[in-house]
Amino acid sequence: MGGEYTSSKFYKLLALDGTIHQISCTDTPTQNRVAERKHRHNVETAHSLLLAASVPSEFWEEDILITVSLINTIISSHISSFLFLKSCIGMLRLFLF
Repeated sequence: MGGEYTSSKFYKLLALDGTIHQISCTDTPTQNRVAERKHRHNVETAHSLLLAASVPSEFWEEDILITVSLINTIISSHISSFLFLKSCIGMLRLFLF
């Protein structure tokens, strides 16, 4: 097993979407801290969205998906401010209503 993230098919799929694939050294304390910090940020942001919207915790899965999508949109430098705002409002509408 393994190799699914380094195959040429995977790289072609990422290229279609314009995604930059970055790999790192596994099992190193530095990389583990980065991954743990990213995970904690995602979970804390999702939790904040649930609390702010007074949404029951049974929607946790959808909340995580929306949160990660929002975070990925915010970080992207390829999206103009208008499109970013429009996409955030659309995602929040889906989440809140």
